[in-house]
Amino acid sequence: MEYLSIVIVFIGAIVAVRGDTWNERGITKWGYLTAIIAGIGFIFGIYQTYESAIDSKKKEELLESSEKNAKAAAIQINNLQLELSEYQERIDEYQDDIRNYQAKITAYQSVVGEIKEYSERQEQIVMIQAVDILPGKTWRAPNKIYSGSKIEAYFFKGHELIVRYSGRSQVLRKGTDNWAKLFVIGGSGQEFSWSIHNPTMQRFQGKIEVLSTPRSRSKDWSWLEEKLERVN
Repeated sequence: MEYLSIVIVFIGAIVAVRGDTWNERGITKWGYLTAIIAGIGFIFGIYQTYESAIDSKKKEELLESSEKNAKAAAIQINNLQLELSEYQERIDEYQDDIRNYQAKITAYQSVVGEIKEYSERQEQIVMIQAVDILPGKTWRAPNKIYSGSKIEAYFFKGHELIVRYSGRSQVLRKGTDNWAKLFVIGGSGQEFSWSIHNPTMQRFQGKIEVLSTPRSRSKDWSWLEEKLERVN
């Protein structure tokens, strides 16, 4: 399309060379043909110029649009970079907070571990009950006792009792402060049913208290295991 007008002009020139375009009688047929060809070339030339101008304008508009889009993209990229920088600062702050919380959690865990270890060793009252046992009679305890449990007796009346469990008998004799205690013998976490017998001719009236620790009730813990853990 770009070379069509040139071709038409070239054809017109060849036709003009072919013969006379004018004589005493006027324009010849070759003259008319040359004029027509020249007119067609002129029209195509104008059309091509117009089309080139439109195409050039479109390209300019496209270029301007591309420049605007590029500027807008650059602004957007800059904004995104600023936002990314802000997010990075926040992430750094959060990481600092996380490290602080982790340090606090570690400290709390250490404290909780110490509290847990202390609570596992701390004696807890398992039972406390007022008891009245006639001479030669036996009182059956309502609960279980464990190895290492401590049984305490407070004497209001009477002076001696016998604690029985698992074929064993241990004596509780009233002291100068009307109080006596004993520790249950057995393996780690061993559980016993037990009773108290009054072997005397005097009625016993008083209070029986049982204390034990969580470790004394555990079958998985022993004094030897704790010593080995500390060595490790």
